[in-house]
Amino acid sequence: MTNTQEQGMTGGLIGTAGGGFAWLVITGFVIGSPLVSLLAVILGLVCFAGGMILFRARPERRLTVVGLAIVWTALFNVVFVNAVYDQIPDSVGGITTGKGAFNSFSLTLLMAALAVSGFALVAWDLMRTEKQRQ
Repeated sequence: MTNTQEQGMTGGLIGTAGGGFAWLVITGFVIGSPLVSLLAVILGLVCFAGGMILFRARPERRLTVVGLAIVWTALFNVVFVNAVYDQIPDSVGGITTGKGAFNSFSLTLLMAALAVSGFALVAWDLMRTEKQRQ
């Protein structure tokens, strides 16, 4: 494993975990639920730390690590979307939250599609040969 690969994985996991759970942290503040914000921070940190541990153990399986991080993030987002959707306001400070464009079912389908893409990355990585992974 090179330093560049580790930096790339770090950035990728920060993007996946940070982007995937940041909206939940903000939503927790908006709806007045520190528990939602705290859980989102914890789940994001677990996703990042777990991904880095897996990557350091098996750097040749980097696509599997990214795929698992995507699945983790998408599955928890489905749970949170369905739990707090009705509490999310249409706008905050005059800025739309996007709730008007996506209903709960549409967001669940989007998260399901992301989870499937994560599973696809894992499957693709597991089917590749040693030579293809390098």
